Amino acid sequence: SQAMNGMWFDLYASRIGDETSRKVAVVFNNITERKKAEFALRDSEEKLRMILESASEYAIFSTDLVGNVTSWNSGAANILGYEEGEILGRSAFVIFTPEDREKKVPEGEMQTALETGRAADNRWHLRKDGTRFWATGTMMLLSDASGNLQGFLKIMRDRTHERAAEEALEQSEARLSLTVQAGNLGIWDSDLTNKQTYWSAEQEKLFGLAPGEFDGGFSKHVHPEDRTRVLRKIAEVKATGENYGDEFRVVHSDGSVRWLAGRGQVLRNKVGEATRLI
Repeated sequence: SQAMNGMWFDLYASRIGDETSRKVAVVFNNITERKKAEFALRDSEEKLRMILESASEYAIFSTDLVGNVTSWNSGAANILGYEEGEILGRSAFVIFTPEDREKKVPEGEMQTALETGRAADNRWHLRKDGTRFWATGTMMLLSDASGNLQGFLKIMRDRTHERAAEEALEQSEARLSLTVQAGNLGIWDSDLTNKQTYWSAEQEKLFGLAPGEFDGGFSKHVHPEDRTRVLRKIAEVKATGENYGDEFRVVHSDGSVRWLAGRGQVLRNKVGEATRLI
């Protein structure tokens, strides 16, 4: 192939006559469009390679249809610990925990991707050194230019710190729930901006309501003789920002009267407006 004046040609030359002849026939075949496509593809592949290599926070790799690794970016090496040369051709199942491999989770993930086009993979995984990390990931189908299925593309990110924070929050909320139940305490969280109020199940019980019965109306459950004073107290707290403290009577659905002690505070935004009463 030769380039001439910005155009590409395939040249085919052959001698005319016997071996003593000095005449040569040359045939030119214009392949400019094919070359342009080749250069465009090469440029596209190079850009894709640069993007994949720069995405160091993401493990991006591909596998064949049985799960053997066919490509591996630098992010995968950073997160999973395997260099490209030592993981290519090996099963990607090595990054799954033994219990997940026993449950056929990798095979199930590939089957889901085949059936739906993609599969989520949010779970604990293994690094080369055996340490575990929590990853959020997605597996997608990988096809060639003709649409023939070649394998799978996997994109995942290390979310261990976020997972630890979520678990700590869940544990904290569980401890708070147990404390509230043990102490016979009700939680009342009123969003003053959106006019929405959350009552815990224990709060409903204190007011003599069945679970889910609270409809947002607070004052109608307060004893008629205390209602005006209670509402005035709440309005003062919203206006002044002082901590809330009051004792009042409530009337249960069976007609019985109970005394409740309430404690709380008002939260304000940056401009001093009351936004929540808890």
